[in-house]
Amino acid sequence: SSDCFNCNPTTPSICTACYPGSKLITQTTATHTQNTCHTSPTCPSNYIETTPNQCTPKCSPNCLDCNQSTPTICTSCPPSYKLIIDTTATHSQSTCIPGSCPTNYTQSSPNTCTSRCHPSCLDCPATATTPCTACPLGMFLDVDGLVCVSVCAVGSHDDGSGSCQRCYEGCASCDGLGQSDCSTCEGDRVLSSGGEGVDCG
Repeated sequence: SSDCFNCNPTTPSICTACYPGSKLITQTTATHTQNTCHTSPTCPSNYIETTPNQCTPKCSPNCLDCNQSTPTICTSCPPSYKLIIDTTATHSQSTCIPGSCPTNYTQSSPNTCTSRCHPSCLDCPATATTPCTACPLGMFLDVDGLVCVSVCAVGSHDDGSGSCQRCYEGCASCDGLGQSDCSTCEGDRVLSSGGEGVDCG
């Protein structure tokens, strides 16, 4: 490459040293490519000069700039990236993502996304934070049909389609939703034969 002072003999685009006044980028981020020369006497804002004339990322790869003490906390993002303001089940606060805001976020300024749903939701109605209309992979809509949970509450069970449903009447807990799927019973009721997988009498 014309920006290189020295380069890899078999791959000329891979710089191994840069001209005076330029810095060698050591790792790829959203803004710069590894083994290229940054034609400036200082490193980019998301890099730090760790050895003479070499720039190493000081932030997570997608950040344009970050918290000085916590590199994973982005404070700004590159063009075409959005800064996530709130933590949810799908995204972490102060991270940068490429493209448009996720379905459970709204664009609160040209470069930021704010959660528009309950934190557990993958999606929700346009006018309310609940009920969740979709859950992240591996989560279930709770028994009241409002928020997403990682495990169905005691007294309910996954119905196989991503929702928690109450156990059969009389069951305090269950291994399924049928009458014979009770594992413990409510109140004074007992499993009909004391065995596992039979109904509460």
